[in-house]
Amino acid sequence: VRCIEIALKNPPKNKEKVKIFNQMGGTNTAAIVAGLEYARSKGATVVNASWGGGGFSQLLKDKLEDLDASGIAFINAAGNGNPWTGIGRDHDTSNIYPSSYNLPNIMSVHSSNPVDGKPVYSDYGRGMGFTLV
Repeated sequence: VRCIEIALKNPPKNKEKVKIFNQMGGTNTAAIVAGLEYARSKGATVVNASWGGGGFSQLLKDKLEDLDASGIAFINAAGNGNPWTGIGRDHDTSNIYPSSYNLPNIMSVHSSNPVDGKPVYSDYGRGMGFTLV
């Protein structure tokens, strides 16, 4: 089940998954925004969103700005490249969201290969470069 994962301030439950994708693997901006609002309302400090690649949405950008104003970090996947070539896309020349929203609370991470480098299929850009292992 694809979801966002949130870190909460108050034990005993300091981590929770919030489902934003349907059974077929699809979602929409309204479901994503509702999930992010739920995370904010529960006192999340970090949102881990291992999805990305959509187009610009003012509604999503506004919600991410709300998270920033609430002190919530938003960590998301950089993306896995052009679906036709398998080659990573440069986010400095191609806008791929939510990574391309220029907000201080967004941290985009790329995947890593067996030697902790960036694989050819992973998206990249100046604001990226975190490899989590």
